[in-house]
Amino acid sequence: MNTTMTKNASPEFVFRPSPLDDEYVRACQRVPAGDYQQVETKREVHFEKEDVLPASLDGHVAVYVRRPLSWAEICSPRTA
Repeated sequence: MNTTMTKNASPEFVFRPSPLDDEYVRACQRVPAGDYQQVETKREVHFEKEDVLPASLDGHVAVYVRRPLSWAEICSPRTA
């Protein structure tokens, strides 16, 4: 689901679909294996297999973006 944050009359944020925000994923959504970074806090989460993104536990909606692999990670040999 594509999401973007827009501010309305209330102090809360509302998520609306946006074609420009394909990478953004909210907490508690199931995602494929990989590395994800929380947008607001830069917290990083690594999943070896499909799992659910963790909530922020501070009252804010945690929004994550999938972190691309670095050249070092791409070039390093993987162990099975």
